[in-house]
Amino acid sequence: MGQRCNSTSRILVHREVEEQFIARLLDSLRRYVPGDPTDEETMLGPLASEPALNRYSDITNRPGEWLLAGEALSEVSGKRGYYVKPAVLYSPAGSPLGEQEVFCPVATFESFRDFGEAMALHESTPFGLTAS
Repeated sequence: MGQRCNSTSRILVHREVEEQFIARLLDSLRRYVPGDPTDEETMLGPLASEPALNRYSDITNRPGEWLLAGEALSEVSGKRGYYVKPAVLYSPAGSPLGEQEVFCPVATFESFRDFGEAMALHESTPFGLTAS
């Protein structure tokens, strides 16, 4: 389908800047409105398939502390598709969602106290999750 996904799955941030980071992150993500994938201005097109939409819905309907609640939209700009909004879950250490690739715009957020804790969190999953 010509799509590429390099969406970050897991966000680790030092506790000293956690509040500021969350505010900026959520402000930024709210600009990612699903749109027509043929429009050059679109920053977030639809998911690739119904199974991907089902996975997204399953994930975003889980209980938890959602910093940004996701939403599925069946139509955008008069076009039907598997459109979704980004979602961010505050994830306590060891959360299963924070340790898997989800292949949709859902990220988990965790904070750490020091470099050692950050490395332990990072290395707690066998996957090479997209990160920066």
